[in-house]
Amino acid sequence: MAGEKKAKKCRSKKNKARARRPKERKGLTFGFLMLVLLILAGTGVFMVAMQQGAVSSDLEARRVEQKIAAEKAEQKSLRLDLARLNSPGRVARIAQDELGFGEPGAVIYLKYTRGKDGKIACQSTLERTEREPPSAKDKDQASAEEPSGNLTRR
Repeated sequence: MAGEKKAKKCRSKKNKARARRPKERKGLTFGFLMLVLLILAGTGVFMVAMQQGAVSSDLEARRVEQKIAAEKAEQKSLRLDLARLNSPGRVARIAQDELGFGEPGAVIYLKYTRGKDGKIACQSTLERTEREPPSAKDKDQASAEEPSGNLTRR
């Protein structure tokens, strides 16, 4: 009997322990649902932020491309201006009109000789060239005498 009393006491302690434990719920709990909703909301916010970053990057890329196109157009315009300013005809016209340069009216010839004492002496000779503006006949004769495409200076 003593063994039976002990067995009854053990059983009654087990029953009391079971009664104290909360009942296990089957299914989803409120905390789990809140965690899932929090994860979904965080993912949504992250996706919106990534989309906004992609759009702003695309806009910046378009601005840079427009700037590049504008700079290329300006560079082309500057190259055309440079070619126009460096043209030989323009430079010759400025030399004659504004600076007073033109075809020389005379040629100076220098002759160097060594004297008996070993020193070098220079003697110059000035030869004037009177140029008349070429007439139409002279131009036709000159073009007939010289083959076309040759650049000669007289």
